[in-house]
Amino acid sequence: MIFGALLGCSQGSSTAVDGTVDGAIDGGPAEAMAAEGGPVDADGKISLAIEKTIKLDRASIWSGLSTDGSAIQFTTMFDRHIQLKRFDTDLVETQPNVQLTLESDLSVGHIDDHQHLFIGGVYYVAFMSSQNKNGLWLFRSGADGKRIGELVTEVAGSNLPTNDPHLFTDGTSVYVMYGMSGNSRVLATYDLSLKRKSVVTLTMSERRGQLGSTMFHDGGFYMFTGDETQQNLTLSRWDSAWKEASPFGQKLIGGDPSTWNYFASGSQHEPASGRWFIGYHVFHTSVRDSDTVTLAAFDRNFALVGNLTIGQQGTFRPHVLLLGGAAFVAYDSIGSVYLTKVRLSEP
Repeated sequence: MIFGALLGCSQGSSTAVDGTVDGAIDGGPAEAMAAEGGPVDADGKISLAIEKTIKLDRASIWSGLSTDGSAIQFTTMFDRHIQLKRFDTDLVETQPNVQLTLESDLSVGHIDDHQHLFIGGVYYVAFMSSQNKNGLWLFRSGADGKRIGELVTEVAGSNLPTNDPHLFTDGTSVYVMYGMSGNSRVLATYDLSLKRKSVVTLTMSERRGQLGSTMFHDGGFYMFTGDETQQNLTLSRWDSAWKEASPFGQKLIGGDPSTWNYFASGSQHEPASGRWFIGYHVFHTSVRDSDTVTLAAFDRNFALVGNLTIGQQGTFRPHVLLLGGAAFVAYDSIGSVYLTKVRLSEP
C-alpha cells in the first residue's frame, strides 16, 4: 500500500495553520478508542496541544525527522530528489533545501519514498523505487549533505514490496526491514560504513501489518504497526538477538472493522518520563482516503495517557521527534508536506 507515492510534485507555501486542540485523556473520545485495546492511565495523563503548524515550501511528499541536538532536520521529496531542510524549534526554516541524492541515483528509477537516520554526524538514507520492480538502496551523506561512499543496493527487482521500509539503528548497526504484511519480514543488517553484515528472513509467531516503524530500546527491538486486521495499533518486541520477547505482542489501541489504527511510522521514547509517543493513522473503512494522522502518548507500561488528532482527513505517514520539551510531527497530504509543533504539559 503506497499512499500517494506516485503523485507529481507541487510546491507548498510557507504558511502557518492556526489551531490548538487539547488531547489529554479525560474520558472523551481518546479513552473510548482505547477501550478495546491497552489500558488507559488517567492518573498519568499528559496534555497534548497543537502550538503551530506550517506547510513547507519546496516540498511535495514524504517526510523524515532527526536532530543534531538543537535543530530539527527534515527530509522530503522535491524536484525528483530527496532534500534536506533544517528548522529551529519555533518552526522557522534555518537552512534552505540541500539535495542529498545525486543525478546518477535516479538511474535506478523514480524515487517513491525514503527514510533517514542521523548517526554520529552522518545521514543514513534508504529509498525505494517501484519503477525498478521494488528496488531498495541506501547511501550516506555528511552533515553538509555531501555524499560519503557509494550508493548501496539492498535489492533490485524484489518480489516483495520495499515501500515504506523500517530503517533503524542500535548505535552500532543500521537495520532495514521490508516485506509484505503477514508473519515474515526481510531484515538486512549493515555496519556504519554500509557494508552488509547479514540478511535474514525474520519469522514472527503472529501476523503484523507491513506499515510502521521499529526502534531499539532497553536492549531490544520495538516494532509499532497494525495487527493482522489493521484495526489494532500493536507493539511487537524482540531481544537484541531477534528472539521474540514474552509476550511478543501487545495491543495498544483497539479498533473495529469500520476503524483501523495502523501505519505507526513515527515512534519516539522520552527517557526522563519513560513515555512513548507514537504517530499513526486512524482510517475509517467506509470513507475513501479518510486516513488521519494522530499522535498517541503512552506511559512506560504502554497505558494510553494522551491522544491528539494532528492532521485533517487525507493525511499520511507521520514522523515524530522529541526536542526541547515538545513533540514535532511531520506528515504529508496530496502534494503537500506539513510540520506541527505539539506542546506537552502535565494537566
